[in-house]
Amino acid sequence: MSCIIRCSGKDVSKSISVLLGNDITIPCQILPVEESPLVLWEKIWPLPEFQLLTYNDRTTNNSKYVTIRNNSLIIRRVTLKDEGVYQCEIGDVKYKVSLNVSVSMTLLELTYDGSLPFTAGTAVALICRSTHSRPPADLRWFHGIADVTIKASKTLKKLTDENGFGNSEGILSVLIKDEQSDIPYRCIADLPGHHTVKTVFLFPLTTCFGNSEGILSVLIKDEQSDIPYRCIADLPGHHTVKTVFLLSLTTSSSSGITSWYTWLIIFFLSLFY
Repeated sequence: MSCIIRCSGKDVSKSISVLLGNDITIPCQILPVEESPLVLWEKIWPLPEFQLLTYNDRTTNNSKYVTIRNNSLIIRRVTLKDEGVYQCEIGDVKYKVSLNVSVSMTLLELTYDGSLPFTAGTAVALICRSTHSRPPADLRWFHGIADVTIKASKTLKKLTDENGFGNSEGILSVLIKDEQSDIPYRCIADLPGHHTVKTVFLFPLTTCFGNSEGILSVLIKDEQSDIPYRCIADLPGHHTVKTVFLLSLTTSSSSGITSWYTWLIIFFLSLFY
């Protein structure tokens, strides 16, 4: 269960979400007080994990916590343990922020009844399933560039464990109208504060299957720069059908690559419909 629910009685001023492994900036919306120059950032919940994180421009963990000029707190490479309530304190004024950590789904798939290719006049039920995300994802539907979410069934969400992970499922019933138009259907999975975490496509008149593979060798140069590598899959007439990202210095345990000269092999295998 996320901190948004559990911390409802903690007099929180603001709630924000971050995707696991990303950095997050938490604002301190307190006007500076000249006679009290001391600025503190603390993690005050869940108890008994009270922690002093920073005081003025000093930090208790250089690799994890940083403050910037407007007194905001940066938390690097967020893990599930970072979820909780953070407090900025200047003089007698306190500002509390609830931080909630989202986790991308392990799988997003788009299935259908019947078999491809669909023919004109065929009624088809498209089923989009998101598996094991935190929290269960919201699903949106598109036909080409048109948002058709309103025509789909309400997204069903189900928690699968006490830590807030769960699955989502949505159904879109469509009528194939024109055999000459292969406009794709698209299901998009969103998490709180993060739109389009993953996307899947279906081309209703396409039956050609095939695999593609590409290898990119790179040299990691700077431990401080976690610029993502991105592989994009295109189909004829449809650019960016699917995209995958890799943050080279980010892992699920929040530990980075330690050698500047580590060679990275990116392997991408996609199955097109």
